Amino acid sequence: MPRIDDPFRPRKVRPGYWFARRRCGFGGTPATWQGWLAIALFMVLLFSAVNFLPGKTAQGAAAFALIAVFVTISWIKTDGGWRLGGDED
Repeated sequence: MPRIDDPFRPRKVRPGYWFARRRCGFGGTPATWQGWLAIALFMVLLFSAVNFLPGKTAQGAAAFALIAVFVTISWIKTDGGWRLGGDED
């Protein structure tokens, strides 16, 4: 039977990683200040690109590039990789 963990309990990661594997779903969740900073910086840059660049093409290209870079960084910096499912291996 799966454990029911406290969702607000901080996740532990090995040194050099910024994100922990999600308990449910696919991807990572921030586990260090660097992970939270990466998310905040991504959001500011995405908001700025979409609102201040002239033309829909430039906005779309910038948004696509920022999303691709953020997903790549978060994938590389996730301890345990991205997999579906919980902590069971």
